Parts: sequence; structure tokens; C-alpha cells
Amino acid sequence: MTESDSSSRTEAAFDKDWTKGSILSNLLRLAWPMVVMESLYVISQVVDMIWVVQLPLAFFLPRITTLGVYGLRWAIVASTLSAAIAYIAYFKLGRWKAKRV
Repeated sequence: MTESDSSSRTEAAFDKDWTKGSILSNLLRLAWPMVVMESLYVISQVVDMIWVVQLPLAFFLPRITTLGVYGLRWAIVASTLSAAIAYIAYFKLGRWKAKRV
């Protein structure tokens, strides 16, 4: 794909009359990049907490305690709580306010 092909696609998107046709179809065309980006962000956050907290605890709690299968449930609880604490700390620090969009 050449640069002119890319620019012609961009121009075509700007030239489209978004007030014509199905509202739902137009909204989906405009929203899908944001939906994909947010989905990837959420997946990355979930995967981080699963790998860092939940999987190690799910492996060790049933083996080193008398919790048995309930150790798996406590691993899920610990992972959720650690994610909540991390998000609250990030929010309280306020570094997110300095990000440029």
C-alpha cells in the first residue's frame, strides 16, 4: 500500500456524509477503533493482575495451606483486591492528570 492509497482512504472518510444512512451503522464505523483500543487496554490490565497475583496464589494456596479448593477462590479475591488497591493508588497519585492526549 502506498502513501497515496492511505491518504485517499482518509480523505474518503472525511468526505463521507455521516448524516445519511443508518445511524447505527455510522456509529459503529466511527466507534470501532476506540472500542478495540479500550478492549486491548482492559485485557492488558486483567492479564497483569492474573499473572502477578492470581496464578501464583492459585498454585501455592492449596498446596501450602489447608484451604484446598477454596485457595483458588481466595486467589481470585486477592487478585481483585490487589487490582482495586493498584487503581486507587494510581488515581490518588494523580500522575494520570499530566498525560497529554
